[in-house]
Amino acid sequence: MQGPHCAPGQTGRHQARTLPSGPSSAPRFGPRSRGPSDIAIRNLFIIPTTIFLIVFNIFPLLYSLGYSFTDFRASTNAPDNFVRLDNCLVVLNPVHPDAAALHRTTEP
Repeated sequence: MQGPHCAPGQTGRHQARTLPSGPSSAPRFGPRSRGPSDIAIRNLFIIPTTIFLIVFNIFPLLYSLGYSFTDFRASTNAPDNFVRLDNCLVVLNPVHPDAAALHRTTEP
């Protein structure tokens, strides 16, 4: 390659440099690096969002599902007893005497 100040047929004193290859040439974060990769940036946004959704949506949903199989009452200190699907059957059974009162309590 000819430099701007070289005579025709001569090359400039600067030659193309090759990058070293091997384990020491792995990208580093620092002033000369190109920055985090696309995967690192993606994970920077996805991981906290996933943790937020699990903590504030999935965990309470599963916790309340567990409570639906017991006779838990927050107003008393009595221990909760496992009642299986009895709570679900009471709510979903239209001929149960308390079904209308339960629906009025939970429906707006």
